[in-house]
Amino acid sequence: MRSEACGGRQPNPGHSEPPPRAMRSNRALARVQRRRASPPGDPRRTPTLRRVTRDSPWRPSALAAAVAAGLVVAAIVAGITYLLTSKAHDRSIVGGCASFNLYAQNQFTPVGTKLRDEPKPTARAHPIFAPNEIITVDGWVRTRTPYPTNSPPWDSDVWYHLANDSGWVPFAAVRSVPTTPDPEGGFGKGSDPAPTEPDCEGSLRT
Repeated sequence: MRSEACGGRQPNPGHSEPPPRAMRSNRALARVQRRRASPPGDPRRTPTLRRVTRDSPWRPSALAAAVAAGLVVAAIVAGITYLLTSKAHDRSIVGGCASFNLYAQNQFTPVGTKLRDEPKPTARAHPIFAPNEIITVDGWVRTRTPYPTNSPPWDSDVWYHLANDSGWVPFAAVRSVPTTPDPEGGFGKGSDPAPTEPDCEGSLRT
């Protein structure tokens, strides 16, 4: 029997010696070869891929849930946007009647008709209607007259609402039929005033 003092080493019967490095390398190579030789779908073939797929946040079920959540958010945003902007698209007149045609005045200088953003004399004006051009309206309201010094009925405070909701034209600037320039150079009585049927009267949207 050898003693530890002489540099000897006592074998341990309950503990196996680790295999040599060459043996461990051979075993690892054998495992790789078996994995390569295994049929497709064998868990031993792609254990790393299975683990990544199972743990990935972009697996099919998670991706479908993300898409569904995105669609829900988009629908909510669209609904909120509609509620916030729908009032801006409401017609500026409440009530009114079926559309009918008037004509831009051609009697007094300056001929033609200006379109205004609101039914009041101080509203922004757009000179877009030529003399006798057809203007389609769908109702009228009373506010302030733009020509208080005109003789009746051309001093009226009636404003007609355009059927396409693009603005308003005043009573004195339109006629019920096409007209010709005033022979008295703008000092005549005028003719063919636009109708103000009671069932076409509306009110401003507030």
